[in-house]
Amino acid sequence: MKNAPLRTARFTSRPRTYASAHAGPLRSSIADRVTVAEVLKIAGWSAPNRRGFLLCPLHTERTPSFHVVADRGWRCFGCGKGGGIFDLVVALGLARDRAAAAKWLERVAQ
Repeated sequence: MKNAPLRTARFTSRPRTYASAHAGPLRSSIADRVTVAEVLKIAGWSAPNRRGFLLCPLHTERTPSFHVVADRGWRCFGCGKGGGIFDLVVALGLARDRAAAAKWLERVAQ
């Protein structure tokens, strides 16, 4: 392919989707009642600092890279994982899948 045109990356402004955005009514009501910070506290991790960062519970590190956004979810800039509250419960090993995470969060919310 000689003289083929260079492909340029196109950046589109797609809306971000989070786990709670596509969840059913039961899951969204659970996500409204329990926060990511509460799940981390139950799992034995410290609360995020005032900017929303803490040490990632999924890998070892010395500087905080785990970012918590109260109404949208979480993301670790070190390991690249992220998602909603149901994804966090599964990633921490508190439940084996999203359905079990919903049940676990329902018990916690009561």
